[in-house]
Amino acid sequence: MIRTARYKYVLFAQGDDRERFFDVEADPGETKNLIADGSPAGEVERRRSLLKQWMEDTQDTFGKTSAAAKSRKRGSPARATPKNTTPTTKNNQ
Repeated sequence: MIRTARYKYVLFAQGDDRERFFDVEADPGETKNLIADGSPAGEVERRRSLLKQWMEDTQDTFGKTSAAAKSRKRGSPARATPKNTTPTTKNNQ
């Protein structure tokens, strides 16, 4: 999320409305998403650029995580075969 005194830009990792852009002065309740409006296109591009730069500067991996990392974030423990063991299959049970 990038927020200034007037605008708020939000990017989500998933969903149909991944991007949201609000004029918080004109719409303090954030009820009208201006992404499709087209009128603040320069402002939206500026926020996209700011967010991208911040992600690069902080090495943020938003949207770039592996499937394994995503499953761990959802609460699934990482599963690894311990060293010096053979995984069990139907052939060697």
